[in-house]
Parts: sequence; structure tokens; C-alpha cells
Amino acid sequence: MSLAPRTLARRFATETGMTWRAAPRRMRMLRAVEELAAADTP
Repeated sequence: MSLAPRTLARRFATETGMTWRAAPRRMRMLRAVEELAAADTP
């Protein structure tokens, strides 16, 4: 099965609630928050 790039982008946005470009940014932000929280724990 093959999807057009626009169709894939729309389906991704519908399923995740964010754009294809925003997803990695969000994952990096969540990871950074986890690491900062772990660094504060003695």
C-alpha cells in the first residue's frame, strides 16, 4: 500500500494531534523534561 505524502501527513495529524514536524520537537522536549527532573533528584 502506498500513500501520498499529503495523505500521510493528514493521517498522522489526525492520529497524533500534531504535525509531522512537531512530533520530534515534542519528543525532544519531553525527554529534556525527564532528564531535568532526574537531575534534581539526589
